[in-house]
Amino acid sequence: MFRAISDKMPQLPGLTPRGRALLARDKFIEGTFYDHLSYDFYAENDDSGYVPIIERRPSVQYNLPRRTALSCARKLFSTRHVPRFALDGDPELLAAINTLVAATQLRRRMLNIAFHGSIGSVAVTFTVSKREAGRVPAIDFDVWRGWQCAPSFDNQGELAKLRVCVPTKGGKLGGTAFESPRDSDGEEIESESGYWVVRDYLPDREVNYMPVAMDGLEEAESPFVSDAKLKEFEDREPVVHGLGFVPGHWFVNLTGGDPPDGAATWEAAKNIAIEIDYTASQLGRGIRYNAAPQLVVQGRLINASLGNRLVRSPSHVLQFDATRKEYSGEVTQGGDAKLLEMTGGGINSGLEYLKELRKLALEAIAMSRKDPDKLSAAQSGIAMMLIDEDYVDLADELMTNYGECGYLPLTKKLVIAASKFGHPLFKSIDALDELALNRPRVYPPGAGELMQLSTAFHMFLEDKVIDREQAEYLLDGQIDLPIKRAPLATDIEAGAPAPKPVEVVSDGAPSAGGTDDQAPAANAPEDPMLRRMSQTAPAGLEMRISGAG
Repeated sequence: MFRAISDKMPQLPGLTPRGRALLARDKFIEGTFYDHLSYDFYAENDDSGYVPIIERRPSVQYNLPRRTALSCARKLFSTRHVPRFALDGDPELLAAINTLVAATQLRRRMLNIAFHGSIGSVAVTFTVSKREAGRVPAIDFDVWRGWQCAPSFDNQGELAKLRVCVPTKGGKLGGTAFESPRDSDGEEIESESGYWVVRDYLPDREVNYMPVAMDGLEEAESPFVSDAKLKEFEDREPVVHGLGFVPGHWFVNLTGGDPPDGAATWEAAKNIAIEIDYTASQLGRGIRYNAAPQLVVQGRLINASLGNRLVRSPSHVLQFDATRKEYSGEVTQGGDAKLLEMTGGGINSGLEYLKELRKLALEAIAMSRKDPDKLSAAQSGIAMMLIDEDYVDLADELMTNYGECGYLPLTKKLVIAASKFGHPLFKSIDALDELALNRPRVYPPGAGELMQLSTAFHMFLEDKVIDREQAEYLLDGQIDLPIKRAPLATDIEAGAPAPKPVEVVSDGAPSAGGTDDQAPAANAPEDPMLRRMSQTAPAGLEMRISGAG
């Protein structure tokens, strides 16, 4: 069913088969997977006759893929599950890294990355501005969906180039880094026409290209696979950062999939998820039918009005011809009316089927299947891990891909870039290679287990089996210990004004101590994704045509 529905989606010219597959999955977790279907679920007929159920939008959308993606993202990077950095021998550098991560709200962004990466892949890029007198460098992040990206890798598997292609309309290019009177073919930009805006992230610079028109674009000329349609702006210089690496990271979700993408977290249950939506919608229709069954009329209705149209209401009386017996003895039957009622047995069977579908889907993707209604007493962390062993294994694999292979190298790149651009937190980053992640247990220990742990640690320390630093490291993997941070306003030039606590510009993040609810500037573009492109510093170009996901 997934393929049958996704094949009917309107296609973006130039989007590759890989991109179309990822876009369909992206629409699923965004809750727009059925939006292209023309009929509501209860619209069973049109002028041409019966409308197949597969062409109707389900009235109930449980959206198992979205629930799965959110649950896994929260299990990886929500407050109780955030992995902690560990660095032996340089506590000052460790505290500075924790401060930078908190100031840039990187953990909150990792939740977004893990959520959107559940379709198979996701990318993140960052920009660090040069330090001005008395101010810390501003840091900006952009998260790109997998279908918007065309990554290239070197022999060591490091990101060598990240090409980002985003669909938009010509009328939305004003005030952005891609504003141009003409497209890459030299044709005039039309406000209602579709265009690809393309940016290359390279180890030494970032390059913006003139908008590429979608009209008539062949797949072989797509900016995802070819440079044939790409043309740099002649009057603009590329942004040179000189970091020696691409300022970003490519995240792969799970083992499997087609490189450069991994497997979707909910891939094995995508068809079952659609079956759940349509089954629940059909059950709702059955319940409504049972509340107002179909009326069957036999014979001539005497008081019919409005062209034999019946008014169904207890306040209206249906009058039929009476049954008559002729002089000859022949009996003429009168009219009758009946309701085609159901016993409700089918609905009960459907509800049981729905429950089994959900269990089957959760089992297929190794999600937690425990039922809170059946837990009669509090369970220890070990007991919960045994009940959800498959789920714990899934969380461990995701943490490997998003943690050790994602969050950790991204943080190292961010620290190197911040240091290069003069961030006052980093006097020396020589020990950065030793930075490691210490991830907590999926289910934290209970009170009884904490008592056992404290007794064991006390014995180990007394017998000098481990030292105090090792004990703190081990304990940090079991419970949520406070993070040590460095003061942000350090190493400021003499006589310069003190910096504001936080200088972060990205994704609605606070700027200089602001809040996430800041209102946009009066002259900023209406689209918040385009607003980021209108900044003076090179920021993200994330923007979309309506319906592009």
